[in-house]
Amino acid sequence: MKLSFKSWSVACFTAILLMGCGAASNEANALSPEQKQALFQALMHKMQQPSPGTAQKNTSLHHTVENVTKTLDEEELLAKIGEYPSPVTGVHLERKSDGFSLNGERMYVDFEGPIVRLGYDWQSGDAFYIVKLSSDTYRIKYQKMLSGRDPISVGLIKRDGLSLHVETVTGKRFNGRNIIPTSKGFVVVREKTAFVYEVGKRPVTFIAPEGWHIAAFQNGDVATTGFILLERDGESETRNPFSNLMKSTAELGNALGISTKSDYMLVSMKNPAQRKMINVTLGEKEVALLSQCRQQNRYVRICDSMETKKSLYQPNGLKNFNHYYWNIQWFKGKRNIFSITKEGNNRVVRVSDLEHNRSAEIASRVTGFPEYVAKQDKNGVVKVHVEGGLLPSVDIEDAEAALGENI
Repeated sequence: MKLSFKSWSVACFTAILLMGCGAASNEANALSPEQKQALFQALMHKMQQPSPGTAQKNTSLHHTVENVTKTLDEEELLAKIGEYPSPVTGVHLERKSDGFSLNGERMYVDFEGPIVRLGYDWQSGDAFYIVKLSSDTYRIKYQKMLSGRDPISVGLIKRDGLSLHVETVTGKRFNGRNIIPTSKGFVVVREKTAFVYEVGKRPVTFIAPEGWHIAAFQNGDVATTGFILLERDGESETRNPFSNLMKSTAELGNALGISTKSDYMLVSMKNPAQRKMINVTLGEKEVALLSQCRQQNRYVRICDSMETKKSLYQPNGLKNFNHYYWNIQWFKGKRNIFSITKEGNNRVVRVSDLEHNRSAEIASRVTGFPEYVAKQDKNGVVKVHVEGGLLPSVDIEDAEAALGENI
């Protein structure tokens, strides 16, 4: 092993003091104890002074650590996003196995890994999505669709058991259980609390009302609509069998059409009193094959995996239409912020104005609709297709038009 000059000096001097180091031993023995102590202190002081090369190396390493933590200010990141040219027309993105389709014509994929979550604005083309890098590491990226430019990294996600640790390139840090990308950033969820991050703004906090928590899956852009989906807290069967009996009775009544049970609601984050109850029950999602999930407490079940395809799709790859994700969608349209929901045990499809408390049925059938799809095209028009099973299907070319003129 090759020793540096400093290391050799210390070794040699130690040897001098202990047993001698060649010819130098005789000179050392001639020194008084006071002289030996002074010489030792002088040498140790010299050792504590870094050489020019070492100082430069330490400075460079420190700078690298700082860059990992924070590389941009919020204003700088916002300016970089502002450099992307806006699309001439709107965009329509649809989730696929490895990425998403762009206006139904071509696939958009990311070189670093599969895209597992997405939030976007059909008008501006702004999109934030999450790329899976490994089993416990994900990257958040921004892209302006149809801009012809490469995406930019916004942050990194590390999963540790049930916890997510999120850090942006601007130095913002969040800890939670779930993350929802939006067209302007993302939402980190911690049970009943949501931390909303938009580039260039201070993060804001939203707290769900008593008896509710934030739904794990959000099939609408939280940023442009201002609404977030909440799920009713469930009762534990073992702890409260009477409540479980009442829950089963309510769900049976809802299935028979003699009562309603609204276990989901859309709430305005700016004005929580502005809300829309949705007649969809917790029991309708229980057939979902949840991925790496466990019971966190009596109300909430948390899933380790950030990939939605294992919980929202059947083993054969088809959509699990019993899951609330497919039955509750909301949009920013041309004139309204509105939702389209399949409710009442699949019997009714309803469009609702979330800002003015009005709604209209666009499809209804006693036997129900087993499948339902609502898509917003690049012009902002939401088209609905409802399968009728053995009966004819129903198609609505413009769901928003059913609301009439904006109030």
